[in-house]
Amino acid sequence: PEPDDRPDPDELLRRVQAAEQRARRGRLEVFFGFAPGVGKTYRMLQAAHELRDVQHRDVVVGVVEDHRRADTAALVAGLERVPLRAVPHRGRTLLELDVDAILLRAPQVVLVDELAHTNAPGSRHPKRWQDIEELRDAGIDVLTTLNVQHLESLNDVVAQITRVQVRETVPDSVLDRADTIELVDISPEQLLQRVRHALRVELIVARGEGLPLNVVQPRAVVRCHRLVRGRVLLRVDRLGNDIANKNHVRSLVFFIISCSEVTAAMAEGIGSWHEPLGRQREL
Repeated sequence: PEPDDRPDPDELLRRVQAAEQRARRGRLEVFFGFAPGVGKTYRMLQAAHELRDVQHRDVVVGVVEDHRRADTAALVAGLERVPLRAVPHRGRTLLELDVDAILLRAPQVVLVDELAHTNAPGSRHPKRWQDIEELRDAGIDVLTTLNVQHLESLNDVVAQITRVQVRETVPDSVLDRADTIELVDISPEQLLQRVRHALRVELIVARGEGLPLNVVQPRAVVRCHRLVRGRVLLRVDRLGNDIANKNHVRSLVFFIISCSEVTAAMAEGIGSWHEPLGRQREL
């Protein structure tokens, strides 16, 4: 008898169910930066207001750190906030993202700052990125922020540049599965100006983000700036290879650049996958 070339019904069913699950899953947008202070949280809040006011989507704040910046705090104040969960720990009370409260509220979009955050002991998940995965499984879109030094594959590289080892990391696969990556970018010179201004007004730009001000030196800033752009280009290159090889790729993938300047090399590298810069393009 001739071999049976008919597809396996069980395998077909698994494929259909997997496709339906992907379609129901919430989207992930990551606001990606090369250092604290580039404006990731501010840009995320701007995007949240755009989603609510222009697209009329139901948007809430799960957790956002305003880092004592008045302009950031003003944007947070204009959005509905889901109360944080109080977690007793060693005589103190820590405030964490309340996943259950967000699931009960069931918004269309939730803001969850600092993707690499480590949750308090006793939380449902050890890491915040795992909280986000649960929210996405429930069909909720998530906006979040990430600095390059927290990416697992680049953590040691950044540590060699800054001489500071950041302990909180995120698997590269989390970033690679994001539906949107927005590179929130300013020039190294602009970041250094912000740092100097922060010192004058006694604010800590890098507070809590693993990059103390005493290591934000011009050479380190420039190298981290190149590193984050290279990581975004790597994602673009991988996507291009998948499309060229006709491998499975999500139907919608967006790359956004929000920056004050784009180098010729960066523009050339992104040109075939992103036009114009600063706007979304469906692939």
